[in-house]
Amino acid sequence: MAEKIKFSRQLIWKTIGGVSLTIFAGGLFFILSDLRTLYPAGHVIAWTIITLSFAALVGTVIYGVVVERINEALFSIRDILRDMATKDDQQLIKKEVIDATTIIKDTYKLATKDLLNASNELGLDMVYKIRSEVEKILKDKLENAKKEVKLLGISITIISRIAGFKEILERKTDDGVKFQFLFLETKEELYKQRAKDENYPHDNIEYLIQTATSNIRLLNSIREKLGTSQKTNIELKMYNAFPYMPMFIIDNELYVGMYLFGETCAITPMFRFIEKGDRQGAYHTFHEHFTKLWDAATPVQ
Repeated sequence: MAEKIKFSRQLIWKTIGGVSLTIFAGGLFFILSDLRTLYPAGHVIAWTIITLSFAALVGTVIYGVVVERINEALFSIRDILRDMATKDDQQLIKKEVIDATTIIKDTYKLATKDLLNASNELGLDMVYKIRSEVEKILKDKLENAKKEVKLLGISITIISRIAGFKEILERKTDDGVKFQFLFLETKEELYKQRAKDENYPHDNIEYLIQTATSNIRLLNSIREKLGTSQKTNIELKMYNAFPYMPMFIIDNELYVGMYLFGETCAITPMFRFIEKGDRQGAYHTFHEHFTKLWDAATPVQ
């Protein structure tokens, strides 16, 4: 807008200057012509026109050179002031952004602190995106077990996926570590329903029950080869309830996941809870769930 006003003003004074110069030239031409002796009045008029046009020309020049330069200077000052205002706005925006960032950081710290406090109260030590991440560390955890290992699942497929599981079991039972394996009772309707929930192919619907049977045979064969004192350190039972979660308990660490509809349990999250004193935290809640299932379960013959 300011540029348009400036252009219009320059056009006006340049036009006035051009007209004045034209009139001045015309009057001068009239004076110098032979007609000026014939028309004295015209001579006077011509001089009057020349004088006025010259004055207009001088005024226009003065305006264009002086006043317009002053206007340009004023416009420049205004632009500078506007830029200064813009910089002030930028500083204000910058301050507001910094303040907002500080609030977000403080809120995040507070939320994180609350989350850490809640996790500490629950004994939540780690969250795994999928169960296979737990399986990567489970072998080392089993090898370092000191007192007890408890495994709960449908067919406890982890047994066949840990390399050297047989050797670990034999060695740890010899060290006095007690193992409890809690399988889902091999009722066809329960296994078929879970296979259906996990979207197993129809021609592979018996996979879970076949895996459970195979793993039970494997554990029984290992136990039969152990000495009398070692055999008592391996117990197998079957629970008769709808399966809700896989669970691994190794001494004071408990890993628990969930069975979700439409998802293979191997790719569902798992959580690690640490045993806390005075029976506080989620470790004891889930451990009690295992104990109740175990007490109600039937020993594998």
